[in-house]
Amino acid sequence: MSGDVHVRGTAFLSTKQFLVEHFGSDGFVRVLETLPPPDRELIEKRLATSSWYSFETWVALCEAADHVFGNGDLTLCRQMGRYGGLKDLGTAYRQMFTSGGDPLQIVRYAKQFWNLYYDSGRVEIDREAPGHFDVVVHDFARPHLAHCLRVAGWVDACIELFKAHGNVDIVSCRALGHPECRFRASWTMPARPKTVPPR
Repeated sequence: MSGDVHVRGTAFLSTKQFLVEHFGSDGFVRVLETLPPPDRELIEKRLATSSWYSFETWVALCEAADHVFGNGDLTLCRQMGRYGGLKDLGTAYRQMFTSGGDPLQIVRYAKQFWNLYYDSGRVEIDREAPGHFDVVVHDFARPHLAHCLRVAGWVDACIELFKAHGNVDIVSCRALGHPECRFRASWTMPARPKTVPPR
């Protein structure tokens, strides 16, 4: 499947916030200086959160950040995805995290979140079970490992916000030659304090 792919300005702004918070404004400038002029000029503009921008430029920003501050294996992208998830989910669904739910409850909103961020692909929640689910991305026109790591980080945030203990594995990634992008999450919820009835 081919075609241009776009991401919302929120994805760029979340990446910038992560870099400034962790490495300072000078660190963000260092990353920008490694980008080709057209990409740098786009990112230096005042980006609108709800407007669409080039997915390729966003990926270039993620790769550049990993080159400057990461280990060269794109794992910094997962940290950026987790950061964005904690910020976005923690704000939009704050009440859910304190009302006795679990990560499966929030990840069912993934389809809505996907369409807010990307204009390509769709998300399916598969293999639902207590303490377990798979997230599957279908028909994304520009698969890239940096993107899959960002998605895995977002799912990490779903688990962390419920104070659960868990793990998220990238089972398959189309950028690595697999037929689909599949993320497998498992977790255990923390023990809830026992309530002692009044005497």
